[in-house]
Amino acid sequence: MPQIQDLIVGTAPYREPLAGWSFGFDCDPGQIGAEVARVTHPATDFSFRRHEITAEAAHKGATEPISCWDGDVLRFVLDTWSRHVRMPDHFRHSPAALDHLVSDDIIPRILSHERIATLHMSAVRLGGAAVAFCGRSGQGKSTLAAAMMRAGHALLTDDCLTLTPLADGVIARGLSASLRVWPQTFEAMFAEDGIVSGEAGPPGKLRVDLDGDAAAEAGPLDAIYVLQPAQDSGDEIKSLRLSPAEACGHLVRNSFGIDLWSADWKAWLIGSCAEIAARVPVFTLSYPRRFDCLPKVIDHLETRHMDSLAGRAP
Repeated sequence: MPQIQDLIVGTAPYREPLAGWSFGFDCDPGQIGAEVARVTHPATDFSFRRHEITAEAAHKGATEPISCWDGDVLRFVLDTWSRHVRMPDHFRHSPAALDHLVSDDIIPRILSHERIATLHMSAVRLGGAAVAFCGRSGQGKSTLAAAMMRAGHALLTDDCLTLTPLADGVIARGLSASLRVWPQTFEAMFAEDGIVSGEAGPPGKLRVDLDGDAAAEAGPLDAIYVLQPAQDSGDEIKSLRLSPAEACGHLVRNSFGIDLWSADWKAWLIGSCAEIAARVPVFTLSYPRRFDCLPKVIDHLETRHMDSLAGRAP
């Protein structure tokens, strides 16, 4: 069977946890078992549904497959028992949509199932360390990462970051250094330089063609910023450090997952996020959502980073 890790580039560091996961374009909503439970992911509004299996399959040890939906549109069905992912056939004919689905939704959830902390974040390399941004979809993670990249900071990822707690810090690694932005962001930041764009998986977004393989480079994580709604800032740039408990809650809400009904998995996720929050400062960040304000936001982040290196930052 074809392997999920062969669908996109950038999976080499995760070859072991992805080993044995296969895929097919054989997902028919009418052939999925009856729904037995449903939950909505707090950061993306995707819904996840568990489906019943036959008594014979349960006797063999099979677990209930889980489907992912965007409204009434089926995105994929993931079976952790058979280690198989089924996608609707139309993804076979849309390389951009397939790449986005696999790199930004399916593989992150498989990694989380394999007990690798995988978060819905954008991230750049600031000096010798990574700085990451999270928040609900639409808060501007990709736009801020794009602005920082244009300011000279290498992009690690605009959607998926794995974090590994160590005794003296946290190691961050992006899954793929792609960049998907709204047309107005592309026009403001990239159009004049002749940078090429193409179709992206998310409707209405453009994919920016990037050089380099920054996502393949793991490195220490310096800080995490939780983006707040623009109206919270007025005309100011505001940043407030969160307590470890508050930070842990935000990290949990912005984590990828598929085992949403598993008590063991939820305990592991909370423990991992607590470890990360205890080792890396997590801040809220609010600012006016105007392109002319982004240089000031970048200056704010660069100043805090330099203060951190000098031992002056909170």
